[in-house]
Amino acid sequence: MKYYLACFIICCLQYTVVAQYIKPAVTETPEKNVVAQKSQLLYATPVEANPESADLNLLPMLTKKRAWQPEHSKNPEKLEAIKREKALQKEAGRIAKKSQDPEGFSSVSPVLGRNFSGNGNDGSSPMDNTVAISNGGWIISAVNSNIQYFSLSGQRFFSRSIADFFNFAGVEDVCDPLVLYDNEADRFILFAQECSGESSNSSLLIAFSKSNNPNQGWWVYKLPGNPRNNNTWFDYPKMAVTKNELLISGNSFEGDEFKEALLFQIQKAGGFAGEKLNYQYWYGFPGDPFTLLPVGYGLSGSYGPGAYLVASEPEGARYVHLYDLTNDMSASDERIVYYKVPVEEYSPAANAAQKGTDRLLDNGDCRALSGFLLDTIIHLVFHTDQGDGWNGINYLRIHTLTRKAEGSTFGLAGSYDYSYPAVASLAGTSGDKSVAVGFSRSSEEIFPQIRMVTCDGNFNWSSALLIKSGVGYADYTAEGKDDVERWGDYSGIARWFGAPIPTVWLSASFGS
Repeated sequence: MKYYLACFIICCLQYTVVAQYIKPAVTETPEKNVVAQKSQLLYATPVEANPESADLNLLPMLTKKRAWQPEHSKNPEKLEAIKREKALQKEAGRIAKKSQDPEGFSSVSPVLGRNFSGNGNDGSSPMDNTVAISNGGWIISAVNSNIQYFSLSGQRFFSRSIADFFNFAGVEDVCDPLVLYDNEADRFILFAQECSGESSNSSLLIAFSKSNNPNQGWWVYKLPGNPRNNNTWFDYPKMAVTKNELLISGNSFEGDEFKEALLFQIQKAGGFAGEKLNYQYWYGFPGDPFTLLPVGYGLSGSYGPGAYLVASEPEGARYVHLYDLTNDMSASDERIVYYKVPVEEYSPAANAAQKGTDRLLDNGDCRALSGFLLDTIIHLVFHTDQGDGWNGINYLRIHTLTRKAEGSTFGLAGSYDYSYPAVASLAGTSGDKSVAVGFSRSSEEIFPQIRMVTCDGNFNWSSALLIKSGVGYADYTAEGKDDVERWGDYSGIARWFGAPIPTVWLSASFGS
């Protein structure tokens, strides 16, 4: 699986506004036993980092493949049983194949503005694509093995392995990168984790750029991945910023057994200044969520104090979890309050086929993958069974004031699997609900490819735009006859706030 970086310009005549959105106060009655628990105030000290780039003339640099490991989930036995049943449904319920995506009804269709090859695969699968872009046009993209900087034209200025970028003694197995751009601070934040699966080594690695130019250096911090000292390790991170804070969530495992979700609440000012980094962590979440997704603001600007987080059930349900972090950690009365939001039933699909091989692609589960807050609505995407065991995109709008949700799905059961969606706002004003969704697609008739679709305020989907066709199948890390290829685990998407019209950049994987 190679990695592909592409820009998609959405032709819309509305303009972005800069705003500080005040998160509304909670008025609804929460669920019973609703309050999570928090740690005492903690801190980490910085290390200055000015990493040197590898020789760009030698790219791609091939390294030893990472050992294949199954994806860690909340209830792996239950998930596999569901997938086996869905695979039987998929085979028994095949319908006449169609060659095109569903006919689009939205007046806002995606237009491909620019694309170029991004991070190559130099030793890891899945790729775990992530991307961010500054107002001035610096692009940072990362995958499971490396981080690179680009200009808008696709010129590569920097490339380094993630482990060498952070350069912490004893931390060699580094994965699950995330990068975002804080448009108010005009700075980048980069995250990765130590991922040996050992509690003694588990750690969170966080870098804050010194300026809006990533070449000018970073302040780097290491936080414990086993903060409760309970023999667990940290996995599958999600990250967002609010007005004053950085939020990082993850799943806590003891061996291969899921224990609980964790949330790190961090005062970001110290990180940007290269000073002591104050933080606290939350645990004991009601509802027992898996893969908590903190949501940032969808337009230029930010929101706060406090934040929202969401989680869907990986093995399916008729609800999603909503968590209200009521204040910043500097306040004495902050809480995390829990609500259960009813939605249409969803469940995992079977794994995906690909052309040229009987090796299947892992479609994972129904965990929350990508989202943002705009006005009082959380926009959330993940993938679910679209029908007869075929994977499709599940797009929800969760109304924070009423704790109600509405949604729509996009897919083509019987023909293709649509997987690993990432969503960004196309709005010009806070009342505009239109979004762009990038995703991967595969079937036994095509190699894995990258596409993008838009959805307007009335849940009208556009026709999907083909971004990059696959040119080969993925057969990289699976070893046994029944093993599946990892081709996610997530795609990257970022709104470019420096553009005169709504514009997003997408990073995803295609077969090669």
